[in-house]
Amino acid sequence: MKTLRQIIPVLSLLLVSLRMEAQDFARIDSFARSVEWNRMSIPQLADTLTRPYHSDLAKVRSIFVWIAHNIAYDYEKLGVETADTAAWLTHPLFDDSLFEKNILERRRGICSDYARLFDDMCRHAGIESKIVEGFAKNTYKDIGVLRTRTNHAWNAVRLSGKWRLLDATWARRHFTQFSAKSIDEAYFLSPPAKLILDHMPADDSWQLLDKKVDRQKFFSYPHVSSYYMKYDVAGFAPVNGLIQADGEEVVIKVKIARPDLVLRLVEGEQVMSDPVPVYENGIYKFRYSVTEETEGDKLSVGIRNDAGGFDII
Repeated sequence: MKTLRQIIPVLSLLLVSLRMEAQDFARIDSFARSVEWNRMSIPQLADTLTRPYHSDLAKVRSIFVWIAHNIAYDYEKLGVETADTAAWLTHPLFDDSLFEKNILERRRGICSDYARLFDDMCRHAGIESKIVEGFAKNTYKDIGVLRTRTNHAWNAVRLSGKWRLLDATWARRHFTQFSAKSIDEAYFLSPPAKLILDHMPADDSWQLLDKKVDRQKFFSYPHVSSYYMKYDVAGFAPVNGLIQADGEEVVIKVKIARPDLVLRLVEGEQVMSDPVPVYENGIYKFRYSVTEETEGDKLSVGIRNDAGGFDII
């Protein structure tokens, strides 16, 4: 019994230590950003990034941050892929045998490269990962456009027996300068019910939702930004991003359990002082009048940030 009593406190301390390690992203991020490539192979790089940690969550975070911090988006390669030609099929930037050279030496890649690099490093670290291919909505111009060819790739990773979703490409896509806060947290272990608003897997099972979203419904959704997740928006109406209205009033609702926020509608790039929303039962409600002058406009919802500007959700 004496031995048992001694072992139990030790195990308890170990579990507490692992939980603290898993949550201390600041230290993990700092370490990941400090790791230089130095011509390591992908297995060597994965080992360097994950060796200090016990939990899979910490290992995944380290790999994710290193990729998002070190690999820039390759617009040259994107241009080759999207050109009206099949030349990209034989282009050296797409040669699998040169993957490490093209990605690690050039420090550039497109979404499929980010997803493959993350998947490769997780596999070498003993973590189950999956590349998810599908459709992404990048701007409001994608609303209502039914694509037939997939245009994006991201990852699913199994943590504590549960699949989680993340997108290293979008975690860094808006950043050209790197800093301690240069990772967009909205795309690390994203809630499936929110990621589905702009990420539609070609294989519906990777929605990770009990109730699957129809593909046509996905393409009709409004365009959302990562601020949607940052401000913990819980829903909106109408759910169709193309609002048909002929000189009538449209009611726009945004569900957020925070009555302290300042929300405004934005026509094009112009923040509107009126209408001011009413907040009731956790919902901000706007009454917007469509006129000949506003017909066809891009209409957004913004939340005032600490700097006095508005973050478009």
